[in-house]
Amino acid sequence: MVSPGTHRRFNIAAARIHVPGVHCILVASVHVASPVSYQRDYIGGWQTSINDAKEVLEELASTAGHAAAVIIAGDFNSTPNMQQYRDLLTNGYRDPADQTGAGFVPTFPADSWLPPALAIDHVLTRAATATSLSAVTVAGSDHRALLTTVQIPKVPQSTDDD
Repeated sequence: MVSPGTHRRFNIAAARIHVPGVHCILVASVHVASPVSYQRDYIGGWQTSINDAKEVLEELASTAGHAAAVIIAGDFNSTPNMQQYRDLLTNGYRDPADQTGAGFVPTFPADSWLPPALAIDHVLTRAATATSLSAVTVAGSDHRALLTTVQIPKVPQSTDDD
């Protein structure tokens, strides 16, 4: 699927799931490097990481083909109004915030007395449809978790009379 050593500034775990009666599903968890750090040139590291994410999404779309659904979730460290994030929404990928009409769903920071103000965590779907999206607090995390219901297309029944 995705070669582990290829993308050095982008963490990903991916799996193929076979569910009887529905098309194959590829799921992946991502974590793009943060653009905020005390390290020198960290914006450059973030840019490399988000570019790597784009390549991985393209590889997953290619691996999945037309029949497989793809669900990718995680910390993209970018908001929907950033061009780099919008550039990920190609090859059929869609954001459930748009699909469901949920709109702005802030997830970060979740470990402050202030409410979360940034929507940097996302779920992307391809060849599947999100029907709900909400954020919930998870004890001990600095991010809120996204809960998304996704409909996966069913495999058409064969009409062969053989």
